[in-house]
Amino acid sequence: AVPSKTNDLDIFLVVDESGSTYIKASGVSGPTNLAMAKRSAVSILKTLVCDHLPLLRRQKVLHDAQRVYVSVFMFHHGCRTIVERRDISDASVDISDVCRAILADSSAGGTNFCAFARAMRKAVSRAPESLVVACILTDGGAYDLNTFLGEFEQMKSTVADVRTVVVGFGAWVDEATARMIQTDGH
Repeated sequence: AVPSKTNDLDIFLVVDESGSTYIKASGVSGPTNLAMAKRSAVSILKTLVCDHLPLLRRQKVLHDAQRVYVSVFMFHHGCRTIVERRDISDASVDISDVCRAILADSSAGGTNFCAFARAMRKAVSRAPESLVVACILTDGGAYDLNTFLGEFEQMKSTVADVRTVVVGFGAWVDEATARMIQTDGH
């Protein structure tokens, strides 16, 4: 059973590096929220490349000719592109440099969801036939929810399909925002 859509797959790992991610939960020793988010992003990427993509190819969910790309964004009051559209289609690809880039130093700032929505929209505009999966790792919520949702809807309208997953951590997760941007596609 060959999949009906053989478009390229663009995966975005989006990590919140706002000021609140630099703290630890009250009374808890161990990593900061940001360290946990970065480790989670690396784990997601490794599992995707080593386990999920080969399985999806074997089960013919991903067509042999279908390319898979990963981009990594870190956002605070702005958005930094850490890795731009790296081809991870082959299970033997070396992603150690991507993992190091995710774990590298960050820049603290506010929580501006609009910044990463604009960055994603710009990135997907280069490949409008792509299928997009965004994994957003955050400890907060969009402070300007309507503007963010407008930006996010514009991005969704420029590609073949969008799926989003929100991984929340820390005490400030806004579950309403997470539910609004988590999608089953369009």
